[in-house]
Order: sequence, then structure tokens, then C-alpha cells
Amino acid sequence: MGRLRIVNETLWNTRDVRRFTLAGLKAEVGEWWGTYLVEVKHLKRGQNRRGWGYVGRNHMCLFVRKPKSDDDMIADCYLESLAVTLAHEADHNKGEKSHRVIDDGEREIEWVGQLVKDGFVLHSNLPKRRPVVDVQAKRAVHAQKMLETHESKLKREQKLVRKWRQKVRYYDKALSERDPDHVEKVAAKRAARVPFSPRLEAERLAEEQGVEISYWDERWCENHITMNAPCGYSWGGLHSRPERGWRDALKVLRTETLDKCDEGCDVCSERGK
Repeated sequence: MGRLRIVNETLWNTRDVRRFTLAGLKAEVGEWWGTYLVEVKHLKRGQNRRGWGYVGRNHMCLFVRKPKSDDDMIADCYLESLAVTLAHEADHNKGEKSHRVIDDGEREIEWVGQLVKDGFVLHSNLPKRRPVVDVQAKRAVHAQKMLETHESKLKREQKLVRKWRQKVRYYDKALSERDPDHVEKVAAKRAARVPFSPRLEAERLAEEQGVEISYWDERWCENHITMNAPCGYSWGGLHSRPERGWRDALKVLRTETLDKCDEGCDVCSERGK
């Protein structure tokens, strides 16, 4: 028995096509010598021809519909119709020229029924579609991961800063006990430091702006500060501006400017009497 050559130009699985064709040729042709060439192509739009076969030669062509999706398959009735086409073209290969002599209406094809009974189907060979990926969700996971990574790095760096600051203090102390000059350098460095005082900073800025701080509460959590601008300004005189906390007061003194009052201001009129 010769060999079978399949030229599959369709999107159907070549292994399934070979199995179907080989079963049909064994039943319709029997044994053959040489190479049996079977071409499988897609049906074109408006095409009614399902196949053709060379008379007296081991060469035929079968036309099959295109798969509709990646999970499409050919089974049952369409397989039986395709088997009738294969048997018809096999008769041409065996030497029959006339289509009238070949009667496909009364043809009984048992081998395809056995294939269908065994659960045979033609599977599509389309590449499966990639699942849709939620890009934002993927980037959100990546962002969370990077945040955790850099937070852990920051904690390690903070630990190293505390560690080496403690070592510097230790060696400063150790060297100060050994070298008197070092003691003077450390003392001069510390004396040059000017501690930050919110009240002194507020008084300096208030003096530059011409504003009077009439009330200053030194409590840390509930600071209450009242500032009075000169009469004639938008919040001058009785237009006192209480600020909750020295940070807010410094922000006002640094960023805001004093605008003139509107003409006919009731407060300024009262103070002018």
C-alpha cells in the first residue's frame, strides 16, 4: 500500500483531516501504489463545487467551509456530505469520467457512520484568542508591590541612619575625652546652632509687616494666637485675626499681604471717632 500526502490549506486540524481522508480512501479505493495526493481547501464565497478528482490518477481536492471560531468543529451531517464528495472523487480517480454514471443519491457510506459513532470530529486549528487583561488592575498590583518594596528599603535606610548617628555620637564623645581641641570644635559647632523659636519668628515677621501680636498661648496642642494689624487695613484694629496654632500664624505672616480697608468701613469709622 502506498502513502498518503495531505496538503491542508485550511484552518482545520491536519491530523483530523488525515484520519478522515485515510479512512475514506481505504473504504472507497482499497490499496494503491505510490503516493495519493489529497488537497484540502476552503470554500470560496458563492462556490458550489465541493471537490474535483483527476481521472485515473491518485490526486483529488476537497473543499471545506471555514471555521467560525476557535472552538468550531465539523461533525455529523457535514461529515457525511464531505464523505460523499470524497467517494465521488475517488470514483473519478479509479477511471470513471461521467458524472451521470456516478450516482451519489443511492450511495451508502458506512465508514463515515462508524467514525461519527466513535465520536470523530474535525477540530478547528485557529489560534486561541488571548484573554482580555485588565491593564489598570495589573498596574495597580505592580504599584502596590513597588510601594511595599521601597517602604522596606526606606525602613532599612532609616535604621542605618540611626545606627551611624549613634556611632558618630559615640566617637565624638570618645575623641572629646582624648583631644581638648576636639571638645572646643564640638562646643563651637553646637553654640553656632540657633534653635528655632516659633514665637521669635512670628515677632520678627510681625515687625516687618507692622502687625501686633496681642495674644500668644504657649500650649503645644491648642495654640491660640491673635494678631492685630494697624487701623486702616482689612483686618486691622478690631479686625483681629485669631490663628489656631503658630504654624498658621507664620503662614499668614509669610504669604499674605495687608490690603486696605474698603471705604466707609464701620470698624475704622468707629475707631476714628
